[in-house]
Amino acid sequence: MKKLAVLLMVFVMAFSLAGCSKNSTSQNGSASKVYFDMFNTNKYHMKATQVSSSATYDMETWVDGNKIATITNTNGESYHMIVENNTAYIIDDSAKTITTMGVNNNDLTGSDTVNVDGMSYVDSGTAEFAGKNLPYDEYSDGKYAKMQFFMDGNKLTGIRNIVSNGNIDIEISQIDQNIPASVFEIPSNYKQN
Repeated sequence: MKKLAVLLMVFVMAFSLAGCSKNSTSQNGSASKVYFDMFNTNKYHMKATQVSSSATYDMETWVDGNKIATITNTNGESYHMIVENNTAYIIDDSAKTITTMGVNNNDLTGSDTVNVDGMSYVDSGTAEFAGKNLPYDEYSDGKYAKMQFFMDGNKLTGIRNIVSNGNIDIEISQIDQNIPASVFEIPSNYKQN
């Protein structure tokens, strides 16, 4: 039961990186525009570390429309998850098992997501991020969601989601649009739970 609870927690945190995006705008000429637009297309690959006051997760995520695949490492354990067609497949490669759950792909986003839906550019500034003072572009939906895209030169180095109970930082080590079809393959020889 404890392992299932950990899997569910990791599932929520891992997929909080992914989002569906429509009707978003960024300011022309802002340093982060190319990355904002990439998230807005809902097609990207990202290696990142998500840091909050309660936990740290290393993740690699691929998003291609409504398909999401993530490998998450936390506390020495690794989880592989795929979501498509409103089904989540939590894959335990060490035990060669798959746990299947029904989900609504639209519910995989929340206040701590890289979900630029309805957001637009509001401001720029400089702040401490991952031990450096870096420039950022800030985006908001004008209501609840606010995030800062931190740039190191022309490279997006991180995103800070500003939420009511503290910030959630996503330190990005790689971001591109290279999405091999194989990341969405579900192992056929694993035992179903």
